[in-house]
Amino acid sequence: MRKYIPKQFFGFFCAIICAFSLAIPGYAVELPDPDTDISFYMENISDAQCVLSIRNGKAAARVSVNGNRGAERSKIILEIQKQRGSQWVTVESWSVEEDGRNASLSKSVEAEKGTTYRAKAEVTVWINGKSETKTITTTGKTA
Repeated sequence: MRKYIPKQFFGFFCAIICAFSLAIPGYAVELPDPDTDISFYMENISDAQCVLSIRNGKAAARVSVNGNRGAERSKIILEIQKQRGSQWVTVESWSVEEDGRNASLSKSVEAEKGTTYRAKAEVTVWINGKSETKTITTTGKTA
């Protein structure tokens, strides 16, 4: 009876070796040529940020946009909104337009305690007469 155990183990070991020695097909992926023209998501806007803070009874928003090289002008439209039920209602809005690739805007409103506020900014940058716009909305913060 003892002779069968080593034979069974040897047979099992050989089966495992054979299973792992089978060829597994591989697939090659062709990588793009690094010198090809790659189009990024934003062509005119290199960076845009919008931040909302609640302090000392005020909801304050700060927005900035940086255009890519060659930008002719930049524009920001900023809204501070408050939540009413499931709706967002604009409390106040402002805009600024600057020649060149950079623009920024900082504004605030009186904040009612217990009310949730957010900032919504629309930034636009023009290059060669072609505009590109991005909308940024902050998360809500409660006063």
